[in-house]
Amino acid sequence: MNCLECQRAALADPRHLVPEALAHLEKCAGCRGFADELRKNEAGITTAFSVPVPYGLAERIILRRNSSARFWRWLWW
Repeated sequence: MNCLECQRAALADPRHLVPEALAHLEKCAGCRGFADELRKNEAGITTAFSVPVPYGLAERIILRRNSSARFWRWLWW
């Protein structure tokens, strides 16, 4: 496996690399750094998505959207 194929495999699924890509990472420092950076980014994304959502947020968004739509319909009429 060459560097391009290894980086494509890492971009496709950085958490579950195929054995050929893992073998390539042992030999290639550049690809190893690339894969490490991808793993850090994935960890950051996972952390960002684990932020708790305030209670009732969906209802407030829907309510605001509906009241805004009614206002513009009334204004147009």
